[in-house]
Amino acid sequence: MTAKHPIVWIIATGTEILQGHYTDRNSPWISERLIGLGLATARHMALPDDAGALREGLAEAARLADLTIVTGGLGPTEDDLNRQAIARVWDKELYEDTEALRRIEERLRSRGRQLLPVNRVQALLPRGSRLIPNANGTAPGFFLPPEPPDGRGAVMALPGPPRENQPMFEQTGLALVREFFGGALMPLRTLTLRTTGLPE
Repeated sequence: MTAKHPIVWIIATGTEILQGHYTDRNSPWISERLIGLGLATARHMALPDDAGALREGLAEAARLADLTIVTGGLGPTEDDLNRQAIARVWDKELYEDTEALRRIEERLRSRGRQLLPVNRVQALLPRGSRLIPNANGTAPGFFLPPEPPDGRGAVMALPGPPRENQPMFEQTGLALVREFFGGALMPLRTLTLRTTGLPE
């Protein structure tokens, strides 16, 4: 990746965010980590758990952003649609990743639970993607690099719960971002000037 000014979007998914039941704590946190690498986030977007809305928003991001980071929607329930939507937009087949399945099974076993068919869904990854391990939950993330000249940027998918999302991004996601953008990154430092006695 050699873009002079890389464009990064962050998409938080979940109808509960749009209904005001939960606050998106991941997007601002990820943006703060990215700015330390020299990457200013160009857009934050929230999308509902709706297949059509997800595909529409993801298609726009795939076309306009060099990297799209998507949070949420990787669970085992029927409204967790992100892996399917990403595979559709990026035109990739979903396959059952052996390493992802092994990690899911081990985590369930450590809690005295058995692997059920619904849990296997979480081991489905778009072909060509790289696994992002989840040490705090069953949903793995993944990073899918672009394949020029298809016109689509890269995408990183992470689960929604901050206690899973944020360690995954800190431990694996940041390194993948650095590797992807390479020499295009110029770390930024923020200077805060505190004043008193002067109105804004």
